[in-house]
Amino acid sequence: MIAYPNPFNGQTTLNVSIPEEMHVKLEIINVLNQPVQTLINEILEKGDHARTFKTDTKGLYLYRIITPKGSFSGKIVNQ
Repeated sequence: MIAYPNPFNGQTTLNVSIPEEMHVKLEIINVLNQPVQTLINEILEKGDHARTFKTDTKGLYLYRIITPKGSFSGKIVNQ
């Protein structure tokens, strides 16, 4: 999972690489652990996928990707 640019100013692109077809959920969460936006919640084919997150609200966000193979999270910052 790669977010570019990070830190960002209003918009960032999150790239995810899927090793095989599977259900993927990619969500953005605020520091209060509240969902902000779901970018992906579907079955994706094997390969690389990109989604854009846009916000006018400055601050720290977390992204979380959940698959049948496990989950991963990271931080992104809107300056």
